[in-house]
Amino acid sequence: MLDKEEINEKIDCNYIRNILCELIKIKSVNPPENNGEEEIAKFLCTEMKKLGLKVHFDKVAPGRANAIGELEGKGEGPTCILNGHLDVVPAKPELWNTDPFMPEIKNGRMYGRGTSDMKGAIASMLGAIKYICEENVDFKGKLILSFVCDEETGNMGVNDFLKKYPPAQCAIIGEPTNLKVEIGHRGMMSILVKTFGVSGHASEPDYAVNAIYKMKKVLEEIQLYAEELKKRKHNSLPLPTIAVTKIQAGDKINVIPSSCEITMDRRSMPGETREGVLKEIESIFERIKKDDSNFSYSIEAKEHPYIPPAQIDLDSEFLKKIKKLYSEYFSVKTDHFNYFRAGCEQVYFLSKGIDTVVFGPGNVSQAHTVNEYIEIEQLYKAAGFYAFCVLNQ
Repeated sequence: MLDKEEINEKIDCNYIRNILCELIKIKSVNPPENNGEEEIAKFLCTEMKKLGLKVHFDKVAPGRANAIGELEGKGEGPTCILNGHLDVVPAKPELWNTDPFMPEIKNGRMYGRGTSDMKGAIASMLGAIKYICEENVDFKGKLILSFVCDEETGNMGVNDFLKKYPPAQCAIIGEPTNLKVEIGHRGMMSILVKTFGVSGHASEPDYAVNAIYKMKKVLEEIQLYAEELKKRKHNSLPLPTIAVTKIQAGDKINVIPSSCEITMDRRSMPGETREGVLKEIESIFERIKKDDSNFSYSIEAKEHPYIPPAQIDLDSEFLKKIKKLYSEYFSVKTDHFNYFRAGCEQVYFLSKGIDTVVFGPGNVSQAHTVNEYIEIEQLYKAAGFYAFCVLNQ
């Protein structure tokens, strides 16, 4: 087994930090505001080419692309993927203490949109590969760096990648796990609900049916449903949740609205299905309808974003190897790993038979937040662990 101290000593910390700064400056916002995902893919292709990798720039949609790098080892071994997503969620500069797209370092942290979610991991992966290439360290098998667009909405990038490239045996996704290996994730679905009424003049509300008042009953029942979900159990995976995230109704201030709509975010556990969740929610509305003959509604699960829950096979040889490598590298003994609290693209890799875990620098609690940051020291430790895994396959 390669000495971890040697890896840590030779990881180029300045390179990792500088790469992350450059990545943050590229506004690869999704939903796309410009050609940011294509721009950042071009930047990464250039960097990977400098390191000596075989590079592929794959356009996925107008202004959107994947950056793929391949590195051949010496001797037979598994094909391993290091995966990250290029896109970030929007940021409102007026709410930040710093410019979200001009990285700032203070008190051991780097601030900027995407530092934790998840450009920090991409910089660490490049740092790991820089060490392997410049030190000319032998490893078995093949390594693929897969940096994909559109993780935050429709997953076009990862699906394009998995269609174009031969199947690998294992993968590590660099989502922010606070330097913990995590073995599964909750699912995510977005649900649109509408209530219907009869419009009328606001001066005579008794001659109309107000769709907002009908939605009030829905909101009350959803709050009760959210409390019920807290009673469900799943070893170490966070409980399923539901949250109303948007509401919209009305056209004019003097017109009773004939429709009202809400969007809900539902996080699911392994074992829960899209159809099963919809059936649960529909039963809530049917109870309301039974007590209110004027209650009319529609319910729809949006195609995007929808990510099923997933977890790696607990008997996977790759998982056993990762447990061993993690214990060795971080000098800790672990009997089990936890689950990623948010959704991620692990499920797409697993569906192709690729044993996949989640590991990266940064904390998921920083994802999508104002004043997002990452602990810089975590970048270097993540880079060392990525290199340690690749070299000890």
